[in-house]
Amino acid sequence: RHADFDALGHVNNAIAWAVFEEEVVRAVPDAEVVEAEVEYRVAIESGSDVTVRTAVDGRTVSCWLVDRSGTSQASARVRIRPSGP
Repeated sequence: RHADFDALGHVNNAIAWAVFEEEVVRAVPDAEVVEAEVEYRVAIESGSDVTVRTAVDGRTVSCWLVDRSGTSQASARVRIRPSGP
C-alpha cells in the first residue's frame, strides 16, 4: 500500500510496529501487552527482504526485523502478562 511508505520511500514505522504486534500474538496468543519499546535502527527500504525473528523469555517477547545479512533493521521488546487467573 502507498500509505505503508514515508515520503522517502522507507517503510512507515507504524508498519514495523504492526508486524511486532502480530508476532507477539503469534508467539504468546493469550498475552496482554503491559509495556513495549520499539527501536528503529535503519530505514527499511521499499522492496527490502526482511525476516522476523522472535524470542520469548518469561514475560518478555523480543522481536527483530533483520535483513539477509542478519543486520537488525528494527527491534521491539514487549513485556507481557499472560491472561487468565
